[in-house]
Amino acid sequence: MLARPVPVARKQKKRKKKQEFGPVTEAHLRAREAIGTPPATRAVVSRKHKPPKHKKRLLEEELGEF
Repeated sequence: MLARPVPVARKQKKRKKKQEFGPVTEAHLRAREAIGTPPATRAVVSRKHKPPKHKKRLLEEELGEF
């Protein structure tokens, strides 16, 4: 019979340390109480997805004439 492979111990992910309440957080809370929340940012359009062009390409026009 063939020998079974030995299981390998997997590494566990480390838990993230809970962030402590610091002076910076306190300053932000006080500023928001005094002034209000910061204005919302505008949505940034991704440049990866360009809209289709309106003009036909020259090659398509030449092939379409025949």
